[in-house]
Amino acid sequence: MSSTVRSSASTSGPVPLSAGVVRWRCWPLVDQRAWSWIVPLLLVLTALIVGWWDGGLFLAIFVSGVGLTCLRSFLFPVSYELSATGLQRRAFGRLRLIPWQAIRSYQLRTSGVLCFRRDRPTLLDLPGSLFIPFPTDADDVVSALMQYLSRANELPNR
Repeated sequence: MSSTVRSSASTSGPVPLSAGVVRWRCWPLVDQRAWSWIVPLLLVLTALIVGWWDGGLFLAIFVSGVGLTCLRSFLFPVSYELSATGLQRRAFGRLRLIPWQAIRSYQLRTSGVLCFRRDRPTLLDLPGSLFIPFPTDADDVVSALMQYLSRANELPNR
């Protein structure tokens, strides 16, 4: 069975597929090699220090698992696609589709867009928000977001 959508797993920049559809991959561990090696090194050093301090292996493995879980968007690739149906986020073989109607407000930042489910978000809404990082050339992504989020409330930067 053939697919009409081209794969963009090998590129990190935005790939316009058709009118209004943009796809890109975000993988900071690979895309920012100058400093990204520090994060896995700190994760390993933290596990070694906890293992030495505790004198056992269980807590060191637990701390490593918690660190991997917290840093999974940094350590592993995440693909994004903006289309008329909504925002698709692929990570670990799982697809998360967020329709544009679910995004009530957004905040443009220098490195990406922070999307909220409520018109007037508070600090308590931050854990349920979604950050969409920009690729190196963000022009296609910003124009597609402005087109699809025309009904959402744009929040000022703080």
